[in-house]
Amino acid sequence: MPLAPTAEQQARMLDFYYASFSHDVSLMTGLDLANTSVSAQVPLEIADLDGSPLFRDFAIAGADGRRVGVLRSSARGAALPLIDAIMIGQALFDPEVAERDCQARAAAEYPGATVRSRGFVCYGYPRIGVSIDVTRGGQVIRAIYDAHMTALVRELPAGAARPATDAGVRRGEEGEPFYSYSAQLPEAGEVPPFADEWQRAARHMTNVTRVLAHRGVTFRPATAEPPSDRLPPTRAEDALEDFRPAMQGVTLPIGLIGQETPVFCAVATIKMILGYLGFHDPTQAVIAQAVRTGATGTTNDNMIRGLNELTGGKWAATLVDRPTLGDSSQYLGGFVPAKSGIPGHARLLRGYREYVYRDPTTGLPSLRQSFYLVNDPYPTRNGQYAMENAQKPIDDFYRNLLKLQPAT
Repeated sequence: MPLAPTAEQQARMLDFYYASFSHDVSLMTGLDLANTSVSAQVPLEIADLDGSPLFRDFAIAGADGRRVGVLRSSARGAALPLIDAIMIGQALFDPEVAERDCQARAAAEYPGATVRSRGFVCYGYPRIGVSIDVTRGGQVIRAIYDAHMTALVRELPAGAARPATDAGVRRGEEGEPFYSYSAQLPEAGEVPPFADEWQRAARHMTNVTRVLAHRGVTFRPATAEPPSDRLPPTRAEDALEDFRPAMQGVTLPIGLIGQETPVFCAVATIKMILGYLGFHDPTQAVIAQAVRTGATGTTNDNMIRGLNELTGGKWAATLVDRPTLGDSSQYLGGFVPAKSGIPGHARLLRGYREYVYRDPTTGLPSLRQSFYLVNDPYPTRNGQYAMENAQKPIDDFYRNLLKLQPAT
């Protein structure tokens, strides 16, 4: 398998591995995902703010063709992980509708201007927007609209390069991120950083499909055709049963809560934590006041003070910078959730998974994949479940972990 596969080749690989995870993702979300699969339909191409390719979002669809989530993969070959994240949400935007509606909103908000979509962009992970050129009076600006909310996020001079880190991210606030993901990536070396992972995944898939072929079974992703043209669920499940990975991890039973405003990600995360600990009453408005949420978000210092106040002094919080998977898994072994901070954004960390696949021809371990289980309060008012790769190309992507312990 080449390190820069076609979208069709990528869909085949992703569906193969998604079949290993679907039962586990069902446990996390409380949804029956047994008969879902990665669609072979053309994925949504997502660019960075600088215009370079970034992600491909492949639809996860049920037997009836209804989308229940997306599997995010690399649009830069082995420079990014093969499986960046599996996201299951209640409010999945339809790309065609979102692009049309964002252009209509821009036309209404910039009367007399000519508007033209430049496609989808990641404007601050995991947020996806539509980039629109607005031309009026000979002047051109770029307007970034959130694809879920069809709401204006930021204006930029057309062609302007974004700074590596937005001001809000520099100040350590977690609210509404806006930055170039590509600008955070290390300079390209001779060997792409995830080349070994991609090669191991392709080699493992080849070995398994070779064994399946001897059994008279072929494995392929779902298509846009009616269910009769899909791989029958019984074949998919039965064929791969012998090849499922060994797994270890923790899943905490915590319901998803969406943030009520674009900057309430930390507020909604704290509400989920409080509910798990038995503090069910505070509204997001009350929590926002306690953690001093401002126009651009909330700081970790204010979260620490606010959590102690909101629990009546019963719980204390401490911050771990640049946590490793070992740090997070050891903490989660105590069955208490944490706030996971990434650039400009807060989510609830409620578990982790480590999967180890064995080579079907030798019986030896051949591939390891590790993920965090996250309740992400974005999109606004809905949120989404995410199983997110624990390895990212940005060294400090997982910036901090806000841990809780009973106050002494």
